Amino acid sequence: MVLGLANKIIAYRLNLSPRTVEAYRAQLMSKLGVRSLAEAVQIAMEAGLEPRGAILRTHPEA
Repeated sequence: MVLGLANKIIAYRLNLSPRTVEAYRAQLMSKLGVRSLAEAVQIAMEAGLEPRGAILRTHPEA
């Protein structure tokens, strides 16, 4: 999420369906008590959860 990737790309990289990624993202945002992805990313960055490196595989449609 911190990298700003679309659900479709995250799903491809993790070998999950896009709907599963959407569900996980919604659950995480609910637990964090935020309404926007920007708020979730801000909390992650403040907690020191910055990305350490991107997964090299990309979605064939990207």
